[in-house]
Amino acid sequence: MEQTVFIRKDCKVEVYCEEEFKESWYRAILEDDPTESGRKKLKVRYLTLFNEDPWSTLTEFVDRSLIRPVPPEDLNAGVVFEEGLMVDAYLKDGWWTCVVVKTLEDEKCWVYFDSPPDIIAVENQKLRVHLDWTGFKWVRPDNKVKE
Repeated sequence: MEQTVFIRKDCKVEVYCEEEFKESWYRAILEDDPTESGRKKLKVRYLTLFNEDPWSTLTEFVDRSLIRPVPPEDLNAGVVFEEGLMVDAYLKDGWWTCVVVKTLEDEKCWVYFDSPPDIIAVENQKLRVHLDWTGFKWVRPDNKVKE
């Protein structure tokens, strides 16, 4: 069942970080109304990224193309983490896109990151199925073939 998702002022969103890390998404609150704002950039207030002082969350203007809704909460219902499955791993206060390369018996997976190239073990509870936002619906990409 497809569900239309709208983003509006004061809702939680995810923001793509293109400067520091490739393929990472950070939770934020949208502080501008995208339907009323004629600007190309919208103001967001991050929930996990802070200014130099640890009591003040980072706010910035980002291109609206880098903002998406928060993925559905029931993302992992019935999912089996298997080799080749594209997932997001929650690390360093954000969601990083990676691929499962091996499942481990202790509720962990070895996952591969493209940028920077790395393989690390991540607990299954810190993984979610990767979805791409098309602008109006979520799409699950095909599994990756092991090279």
